[in-house]
Amino acid sequence: MRRARTTAPALLLALLTGCGGAADLRRLYEEDDRPPVEVLAVAARFPNETSGQLELRLAIPNRGDEKLKAISVTWELWVENRLFSSGLQSLSFDVAAREERVLYISSPLTFRRMQLRRGAIRLEIGLRGKMQVLYGDSTDPRGLPFSRRMEVLCENAPIFPLPGKLQE
Repeated sequence: MRRARTTAPALLLALLTGCGGAADLRRLYEEDDRPPVEVLAVAARFPNETSGQLELRLAIPNRGDEKLKAISVTWELWVENRLFSSGLQSLSFDVAAREERVLYISSPLTFRRMQLRRGAIRLEIGLRGKMQVLYGDSTDPRGLPFSRRMEVLCENAPIFPLPGKLQE
């Protein structure tokens, strides 16, 4: 009878901590101090007053023993502390077990007409988002967050209205 009592809590603990692939993926990322998705580079250019181009380079490490499949990415682009644009892109991008791949994303930006500062200029750009992935044979997507803030040399830049600038 004592044996039955110790087995039941052990089984309950195993069920609560998760024995499946999703729990293994979460554990792998929690044990590592590197981000689950790393923003390697951000570039933006604004060729005219109503459009631009965003270029992203993301490192996707797979620290697990099974294939990882990226299925979508959502992102927000912040320029000079203002939410400037957001996007969603569907993907089909595999990362083999214990491998790392780099994902390049190019996205057009469209916006209301804004006056531009001509020439090369440094802008503070922030990027944050989440990549949805499937791990192994799982059909339950998991979100891997990413974020980075940096100064970026841009070709031309929108001039923002002065009132309402966000401060940290």
